[in-house]
Amino acid sequence: MKIRPLVSIIILNWNGKELTRDCLKSIERNTDYPNYELIVVDQGSKDGSVEMIEDGFPHVKLIRNKKNAGFSAGNNQGFKLSRGKYVYVLNNDTEVLKGWLVNIVKVMENDERIAAAGSLQISPDKLGDAESIMENKIEEVETAGGAAMILRKKAIDKIGMFDDKHFSPIYGEENDWCYRARNRGYRIVLVKNSGIIHIGEATNVKEYDKPYSFVLRETNRIKAMLFNLPAGRLIKFVPGLSLIFVKSILHGQGHLIMKSYYSIWKDRKEILKERKLRLSILKKR
Repeated sequence: MKIRPLVSIIILNWNGKELTRDCLKSIERNTDYPNYELIVVDQGSKDGSVEMIEDGFPHVKLIRNKKNAGFSAGNNQGFKLSRGKYVYVLNNDTEVLKGWLVNIVKVMENDERIAAAGSLQISPDKLGDAESIMENKIEEVETAGGAAMILRKKAIDKIGMFDDKHFSPIYGEENDWCYRARNRGYRIVLVKNSGIIHIGEATNVKEYDKPYSFVLRETNRIKAMLFNLPAGRLIKFVPGLSLIFVKSILHGQGHLIMKSYYSIWKDRKEILKERKLRLSILKKR
């Protein structure tokens, strides 16, 4: 009988009682992988989330924070408690589809060079087309989406956890981690037959107003690149960043994108210091 390695599934919750309930139920309903543990990190919820989990899902390992520690720090708490060979970071505003876990674990087991793999994220309005969207392929990518990604525990031990010093409270942390992994010689892939339905930013918008979220997202996106990417790889992102800039102007968000650029400029000394430290690892390789 083939041994199935333990997978630790980490879900963060902040006043998302209904979302988290639906997510946990979908895992129970659609997971045919036999060996996993569930860890929920509650970020100081006041909506009865903790009681709902304790009553309805007693098998879940529950971490109770007094306040919202942020995405990086919350997941890092889960990493420390996890016992699995693999750690799956899953947003609570998701529902998993059949085969989501067994297919992505198979990919990880077949290649130890893969540090992280992302599941295919499907919007709710595309649920009816899920079967045609998903395919039995993997795609090499720069980063995996933090809403649904599996990480190799050995890679976490080698690279470190999410950077909760520079990427707090949210955004950019998964990009930063994937860039660090690639600089260590690991691969990052997208597994297209591992599907999840992602509602998208359902929790974030509650806590952070949209302008603040926009500035934070764009600031941390660029910061992760500047921290980790050598010049040759960094240049490849210029067209994409230029497109984001133009779209921001067209949608009346020019002042916000400029605010994110100013934030980068203001922190340039710390960014250059961190860049020098991280790229020294790449030079040693």
